Amino acid sequence: MNITIFWPPIPQGSWNFRICPSMGSAYLDAVLREKHNVSVVDANIVHGNTAEFYKDYNEVNNPSKKVLSIWNNILINLIRITEKTNPEVLCVGSWSYNMPVVAEFTRLFKARNPDIPIILGGVNPTLIPDETMMALPYIDYIVRGEGEETIIELMDMLSKSKPLNGVKGVSFWKNGKIIHTRDRAFIKKLDDLPLMDYEDFLGFKEWNKLPMDFVQIMTSRGCVAKCSFCTVYQLWKAQRFYSPKYINKQIKHLLDLYTYKTDTVAFMDDNFVVNFDLLKKLINDFKTSFPDFIWQIVDMRVDAMSKDFFDYIKKTGCEFVGFGVESIHSQSLTFLNKTMNPEEYKKKIFEILNLAEKLEIRTLLSSILGTPEERKEDMIMQANFFIEVFNKYKQANFDVAPLVVHPATDLWYKYKRNELEVYKRPLHSPKRFYEGMFADKWDHLLCFVPNAYRILSTKMPKEEFEDLLFDLIKNRLNPLTRIARDGLKRDRIDYVEYH
Repeated sequence: MNITIFWPPIPQGSWNFRICPSMGSAYLDAVLREKHNVSVVDANIVHGNTAEFYKDYNEVNNPSKKVLSIWNNILINLIRITEKTNPEVLCVGSWSYNMPVVAEFTRLFKARNPDIPIILGGVNPTLIPDETMMALPYIDYIVRGEGEETIIELMDMLSKSKPLNGVKGVSFWKNGKIIHTRDRAFIKKLDDLPLMDYEDFLGFKEWNKLPMDFVQIMTSRGCVAKCSFCTVYQLWKAQRFYSPKYINKQIKHLLDLYTYKTDTVAFMDDNFVVNFDLLKKLINDFKTSFPDFIWQIVDMRVDAMSKDFFDYIKKTGCEFVGFGVESIHSQSLTFLNKTMNPEEYKKKIFEILNLAEKLEIRTLLSSILGTPEERKEDMIMQANFFIEVFNKYKQANFDVAPLVVHPATDLWYKYKRNELEVYKRPLHSPKRFYEGMFADKWDHLLCFVPNAYRILSTKMPKEEFEDLLFDLIKNRLNPLTRIARDGLKRDRIDYVEYH
């Protein structure tokens, strides 16, 4: 069969950030091409840097007619590119942040190609399949959860026009009703998956003439943590690992095929360091195979870091560590299901920053501002914590965002049980983070545009909360983030005063 995989645009890319190809699409391509003809249309490649998708929109509160016209032209162009691959089946990947463009793309594609089945996968289809299919009745099938084994069986049944009841992990329409087959167990041995690459990605060779910054790879799937705001545990339920041998084969495979700007590998795991001994085994094998390479940790937890950890990663060539701080307040840490004692937590963060600064390892601290339990003074204290980081640590940067209720998280279920009250964010408030094309058309659905909604504060009036959030994120912290990101001179910044 001719199968096309479509990966939608990632919202709100920054001008100096070049988005890497979709690894999820690459793995699906790798398993499908053993039996089928596969094309991958990654919108971020066929349209270059996605920041240009949103440039005008990011400068205003609502999309203008000009912006909507640009978006419609982009949508039509993406559909035409996809149609030129002559798909007999269209597989569409998704992320909660780009569900609106997925909705518009699949709606228009089905209107133009009513006989081509559309299969949808991703976070929303997996965790809230009924809501997703009801909102998108033009989707024919959903693949829930890990897709590689399911998609092979589903394609086999479709090619033979056989019933799907025996295919685990799919949802579909039948006689006007949504049918869910039994869940599929996770892949027992990730090493059994074929090596992924980007050979079937349309336009990739032209796009990669400006080489990728680094090799991106994941050494695991899932996360052991159960943060209340995060979908990763809900999606994977555990954390499973590829072997170091497989990881090195995958890195070598990509290096043999493609050119990169630097000899750098970025480990993109949702939680890279679960066990220090496991980390050392992986990195020791990696450095044996690639002794001159440096490496980066994209995401990990504060409680996994120590002096021994930093000494080891410096010795083995790590240049960057990203980790989730989320908050420095006890009530917020409890609300977010990060239960470390806040004073000890804050103390450990500064110990981490001191170690990283001394060893010249760059860091990125991700954080959430504005949980419903935070008072005005708490939010200002949190902002001043990041200003202190900016003033004191030249190797550190941070990313601060409002709290979002993502589908099927603990916060989502509290919202469904009426234990949390949410409201649509007002137009004057901070721009919805990671908001994509057509968000305004679909923001009546919290599960499609979670960034359009806030959790009602229990400590402040809504208007006061929104004004403070806008001031702290938009005016105070975002400019510092950009200065640090672009390597500009850091003049000392005054702290926010509490009135």
